[in-house]
Amino acid sequence: MKRALVAAIVISALLACWCAQAQQSPRVRSRAVSVTMFQEALRSPNAAGVVPRDLLAMCGLTRVEGYTLDRANADVVIFGKVDPTAPPLHTEDFAIALRSAWLKYAWKEAKTRYYSNPGCSIDPDPAVVRQLSEIGAQIGATQSPEEMEPLLAQWCEVSKQPQGVRVKGVPRDSHFAAVMVQADYELKRLVDGSVTLQTPGVTSLVDRMMAAAKEDLAQGRDLRGPRNTMSRFWFFPGQGKYGLDGDTVTLLACPVTLLTEEEYLSESGVAGKGRPEPTARQFAEGFGAHYTAIAQEKPIYQELEGLFRFVTLAKLMKYQNVKVDLCYFLDKFPVSPTQTPRQLSGICRVRRFTQNKETRGGTQTSYLWMPSCGGVSMDVKIKPSDFVKTKRSSSRRGGAASGKSTAKSPALKSRPSSRSLSWDY
Repeated sequence: MKRALVAAIVISALLACWCAQAQQSPRVRSRAVSVTMFQEALRSPNAAGVVPRDLLAMCGLTRVEGYTLDRANADVVIFGKVDPTAPPLHTEDFAIALRSAWLKYAWKEAKTRYYSNPGCSIDPDPAVVRQLSEIGAQIGATQSPEEMEPLLAQWCEVSKQPQGVRVKGVPRDSHFAAVMVQADYELKRLVDGSVTLQTPGVTSLVDRMMAAAKEDLAQGRDLRGPRNTMSRFWFFPGQGKYGLDGDTVTLLACPVTLLTEEEYLSESGVAGKGRPEPTARQFAEGFGAHYTAIAQEKPIYQELEGLFRFVTLAKLMKYQNVKVDLCYFLDKFPVSPTQTPRQLSGICRVRRFTQNKETRGGTQTSYLWMPSCGGVSMDVKIKPSDFVKTKRSSSRRGGAASGKSTAKSPALKSRPSSRSLSWDY
């Protein structure tokens, strides 16, 4: 009896532990959504004239992973993951991505039609950069702490002046634009270290420069690299890879990378040098390598990745010449206005340290300062070499489907009926 009682207690404890783990880690599910039925449901609000919240949140999808054609029902089925811990996707962002891919936001000037990929930029006014450059020159020529501190205070005051916010390729006052701008502005804080990350292996640019300066002074060397430098950072799509299996396209790789370029003040304004500053390049590479971990810590970057995946999915559908009625998403779905700032305050952070040098018998103080520029560019380009075909894939030519699928995807196999809007599989 005692052994049986002990066994029962152990089993009960194990069950309690399993239940606690299940509560702490919500189950991630695979879900499919019919685009045709999705549009039909969006056209028909409830009796109060309100569209149900789940329809405005991509039927619960938090990550899109691809699509498959349902030829029997003249439909396309989007599939992905439902993760209760992840930020929701927004249906209007998907509609905007489709409109971008279908050139709905292109514009004409004279007889020329122009198109811009979705993107944004937050940049200081060239006059402010010129003023900062002049103050920086004074700081570099000053050795007296009494003279240095007022100059640093002046530097911070000037650098906090408003920076212009530009939005390209999408409606300015939309959730899509607001996410890009917020992600870019948060990046400025991460670059200068005014916001720190717990993610191992990611160190701010200012902290990297400070560490290099400390090492130089400790070794009795002159400081390497410029102390007054300006670099631009922007998010950009990495090398995409897409699985092609019959009528199914899967986003195998859809990375978000961080690029950088050193800038300088020219007679006409701020210009790029065509090369990255070495320490800035190290920061950008480290950020890109740890993007997934950073996004877990800063959910705005999960949202930004969601936009990149929407844009990629839409461009793939356009590239593959998907023959499905998208008229409601392309022309009629209402995009709710989300105010996007026209200006944002500049960010200033000055790092300083003191170090005794035996050769001089005194104290040397080092200062680091920098204005920051940035942006987002969703310039996704689809090429035939980006596709990875399997043995079951039907032949493709010029990016358009030619021939019927030889195998159904799990998402399509599990579809309950032609009238199903969404289903788990």
